[in-house]
Amino acid sequence: MRSYLKLILISFVFLIGVSLTHAELVGNFVLNPENPGPYEEVTVTLTSYDFDVNSAEIVWKINNKTVASGGGVKQIKLTTNAVGTFNTVSAVASLADGQVFQASMNVSPSSVVLLWESPEAFTPPFYEGRSLPAEGATVRVTAIPQMVSYGKIVSPADISYSWYRNDEYVDSASGRGKQAADITLEYLSDSTIIKVLAIAPDGTKATKDITIYPHKISPLFYLYDPVLGTDLTRAINQRFETTREFSLRFVPYFFSLNNGVGNGASFVWTLDSLPIETEDNTTITLRPKENAFGSRVLGVAIENTKRILQNAKTDLNIVFDTRQ
Repeated sequence: MRSYLKLILISFVFLIGVSLTHAELVGNFVLNPENPGPYEEVTVTLTSYDFDVNSAEIVWKINNKTVASGGGVKQIKLTTNAVGTFNTVSAVASLADGQVFQASMNVSPSSVVLLWESPEAFTPPFYEGRSLPAEGATVRVTAIPQMVSYGKIVSPADISYSWYRNDEYVDSASGRGKQAADITLEYLSDSTIIKVLAIAPDGTKATKDITIYPHKISPLFYLYDPVLGTDLTRAINQRFETTREFSLRFVPYFFSLNNGVGNGASFVWTLDSLPIETEDNTTITLRPKENAFGSRVLGVAIENTKRILQNAKTDLNIVFDTRQ
């Protein structure tokens, strides 16, 4: 009976020894940055909870060429090439007890570029500058990815996009093929960070973020002619002198109006602080009396009923003299 128990105990110890000897070591490569772009320096670090990386003899290779080796050499740097290329990184870690860990991975760069516009910001026809978002305006951000999978360029329609506003996930804008996102700038903030994470079907990732700043509304006056239209070559600032009837066009640059002046806008015109009626929200014609002279203050206040905190006011000092 004792011999039988002794045999079982010896067998049990033997099985444990076999298990420990042949256990597979587990380790990981950590990239910084996690999703490198083209021609970017990348740090590759070997980590493990299974063995002591700091005491292991490690040999690093890039594309089968040894680039570093030694005790505790757990980190190397490399520079990526163009999108569509890759570097094969491998590491062999030898432990004091004779165990060996080895692993390799391909470091392939991907990139995504973000372009943005402010489609609802008001600008006059043929305006050559860029429309800028006001407080709380909606901007449209478009991702232009460059990603390669199995040697082929991945179509933007096959990529999954995760959109973030100030690190907050925007579920309604995210999803496969959702290359563009309409995102509202955060109120009472000097800036809004918009980020996208693009993921190809094979798991390849690319990320990019941009910072967008809200701009003040710029309300300006221009001379208006019923036949020739608005003279946008010269803005009228603070003071306007005249000897006859004239018309003015009010242009609230960057106000969120979807390039219209109807829904969501409240206009209040005043003359010497008293409300007056205008031909439309943005046009007024003034007729000084004959043989008269003096000055009046024309004012316009505009408020967006659909975008809180979006408002502006401007005054124009009109000096007239119609004496012959």
